[in-house]
Amino acid sequence: MGSGKIGRDQPRTFVITGATDGIGLALARRLQASCERLVLIGRRPPDVLRDAGFNGAVYCQVDLSQSNCAEMVEACLEQNGVGAIHRLIHNAGAGYFGGIQDQVPENITELVQTNLQAPIGLTWTLLPRLERVGGQVCFDSSVAVALPMSRYAVYVATKAALEGFARSLRIEVQGRVRVQVVRPGATRTGMHAKAGISRAEMDWEKFTPAERVAAQIENVLDGHKKVVTLGMGNAFISKAGRAFPGIIETTMRRRSKPPPFTIVKSQNARPRCFITGAAEGIGRAMALRFARSGYDIVSVDIDPVKSAATSEEIQRIGAKSEFIQDDLSDPAAAQRAVEAVRAGGPVDLVVHNAGVNAVGRFDALSLEKQKAVIAVNFQAPLLLTSALLQAGLLHDESRFVFVASLSCYVSYPGAAAYAASKDGLAAYARALSVALGPQRRVLTVFPGPVRTDHAARHSPDNSSENRRMPPETLASLIEEALARNSRILIPGGANRAVALLARWWPSSVELLMRRAILDKLEPGDMVIRARH
Repeated sequence: MGSGKIGRDQPRTFVITGATDGIGLALARRLQASCERLVLIGRRPPDVLRDAGFNGAVYCQVDLSQSNCAEMVEACLEQNGVGAIHRLIHNAGAGYFGGIQDQVPENITELVQTNLQAPIGLTWTLLPRLERVGGQVCFDSSVAVALPMSRYAVYVATKAALEGFARSLRIEVQGRVRVQVVRPGATRTGMHAKAGISRAEMDWEKFTPAERVAAQIENVLDGHKKVVTLGMGNAFISKAGRAFPGIIETTMRRRSKPPPFTIVKSQNARPRCFITGAAEGIGRAMALRFARSGYDIVSVDIDPVKSAATSEEIQRIGAKSEFIQDDLSDPAAAQRAVEAVRAGGPVDLVVHNAGVNAVGRFDALSLEKQKAVIAVNFQAPLLLTSALLQAGLLHDESRFVFVASLSCYVSYPGAAAYAASKDGLAAYARALSVALGPQRRVLTVFPGPVRTDHAARHSPDNSSENRRMPPETLASLIEEALARNSRILIPGGANRAVALLARWWPSSVELLMRRAILDKLEPGDMVIRARH
């Protein structure tokens, strides 16, 4: 379909999002000077670009915080006769600076849409145009993804999710389209003021100018590095954050200012566990395990029949059980769930377990199904956590469990949106751990294949089903990890070995994942959405 090489006998077509300000605008100016054909995307009126001196550029006035932004960009390209695309540069981004408990739901959904859903949707929509010339997709991430920055928690999580998506997509489109991630450091742009940072708190005028960062990005676009961190200092920060995660988290946790808890101590006779997706699979096993350990269980799930069956089993154990039927792909569901929880008082343990998947080749899968994966697996836990904090339903000893995935270490070709959701979830969990103060109160779990209906539905080959970990075993390991006050859990010796191998020899593990999953999928394979 394409060799990945782009000839220079004629101007190349570059599509740049966020092109009306900051790095995007500076990069557009540089590329125009190189006589490239530009397609610029931004939310400001067209006069902004005319005033900036752009001649001959195609401008698509599109707000990437809107769910139909990809369709609007596609229509703009059709209207202007833009065919093949040589470079798609995802530069646009939105930010927020402040306490996790202060970020409103509308802002969380805007960041997830702008920073993650929009790049995924645009890549899916424009991939055929890129394939025609063996083009390149460049994702602008941030050096901050290596750090648990609690006051940028959602921003950092969306960028980590974007990197997880890029890593898995790269394996899928190898030989057809190049995929690159670029990590700038702190840059002098208008985003800091928009994110709510005062100059007294952070003087962003001292950051690297956007023009210099744009020059660095231009220099690496034609290179062959998969991931590029711009600047030696930023590269050091990135490597240190990944090499010593526990030390970094402990240091930053001690310096953090935890949110004010309106409830100092739970008044419940028995501790309460709030768990999402407890109707079946891993969630059901954890609900039963914690019920036997003395917790009352409250859960939100979309399946009323399986929820009722699990609830009856919890009650037979002797624990109270309350199931809230709702669809977590709806952003409003988080607030509805928290309102239902409020009547029972504070929560001692929060388990973010609910998850859906869509397995198949990225360009063959429905975009709507992939959006739903991001909404349930990633956006819903962010909204729920913020709502629980704002409602005063957490006290100073409340604990969290985030069920991520081994894909955070090994990638997941054939389910790039799922990989994105879990990478983002794990990054948010790190930031929350720091935000909650000196005590370690967040456990992130990275399970491999588990013997559930979910795994059976989404595996291209179930011949090894008996070797998958039983959900009851995983639930027991999670409870033990909580008792040890662990920060992460990779359950199972084989999974830990694979994660270690991926750290030192990522290309070898990516090849194994390609053979184990992607190569067993037919070009049009699609597996319908399902629960953990």
